[in-house]
Amino acid sequence: MDMGRSFWFVAGLGCGTVVGMLYAPLAGVRTRAIAIAKAKEAQRFWPHRGQRPTGNAGESAPHLAAATPDARERIRRTLDASRGTRRP
Repeated sequence: MDMGRSFWFVAGLGCGTVVGMLYAPLAGVRTRAIAIAKAKEAQRFWPHRGQRPTGNAGESAPHLAAATPDARERIRRTLDASRGTRRP
């Protein structure tokens, strides 16, 4: 990334932060306390997200492939009904 673009990006982030703090509905001390609590909560939440297995794509692929024609036909029937047309 070009250094000029990087500077303006960081400057924009800084300006956005300042404006957000000026228009915050709570006092600065209370807002900072909430922000710190949310950051700590995120630190506890995100490290564990990458460690949990989400399943095997190879196991779900045949099921999804089999369901696709049925879903396609249901969508087609719904669209035809909404247009007031029928297909044989």
